[in-house]
Amino acid sequence: MQLGFGSGVLFATQLTDNTGAAISNPTPARLGVLQEGTLNIASTIKELFGTDQFPVAVGRGTGKVTITAKAARIQANAWNTCYFGLPSGPGTTKTDVIVDESGTVPGSLSYTVQVANHATYKADLGVFYSTTGQQLTRVAAGSEATGKYSVAPATGTYTFVVGDANAVLLFSYTYTKPGLQIAMVNTLLGYAPTFSADFYIPYMGKSLLIHAYQCISDKFNLGSKLEDFIIPDFSASCFADASGKVLDINTDE
Repeated sequence: MQLGFGSGVLFATQLTDNTGAAISNPTPARLGVLQEGTLNIASTIKELFGTDQFPVAVGRGTGKVTITAKAARIQANAWNTCYFGLPSGPGTTKTDVIVDESGTVPGSLSYTVQVANHATYKADLGVFYSTTGQQLTRVAAGSEATGKYSVAPATGTYTFVVGDANAVLLFSYTYTKPGLQIAMVNTLLGYAPTFSADFYIPYMGKSLLIHAYQCISDKFNLGSKLEDFIIPDFSASCFADASGKVLDINTDE
């Protein structure tokens, strides 16, 4: 008797990018910490009725094969393979966030604070007084006042006035650092990356392997929840390749 147990392992291999160009040497992606995967094969049926209650003939019409998966690992290359299909893959620099970095306005001129990651500073995300939690207002350079500041993005420098001298503030901002970045762009209708998929479930010395020859993903979800892990999920439709192959289903029995 062959049984299956667990979530299995899901691999995706990119075939074309988001412009339709073939990938000559694709790197297979493994969807890490897979929580669940589903293969669904569905068809429409057409029923022919006469004067009686039940059909005299039934024919099967168009079919649809879909794969859905939930994988907990945050992995830009796998997401790119399954949904985004950037030709060169994710970039090697990412944007990150600092939340509530503490800084103190000097007691005398100049009333400026330069944040820790000023060398790769990108954008301001707000400044708060640490003692009261009140937010300061950002203004243009030269218009600073008590409770109002300006910022120079090129240097990551915040400017205040004497009314905020010695104030302890909390700075939130974005900056760049080494990592991966998926830069989604607006492409023409009809274009989408394609990939092949291998869904493997071993158990008790036997295995089930489903190979889908061509897939296009129609959905990618990423949501957070209090006191729980982020588990992105996606779904894809499978279709025939140039030789008419859609699926291989491999079993030991």
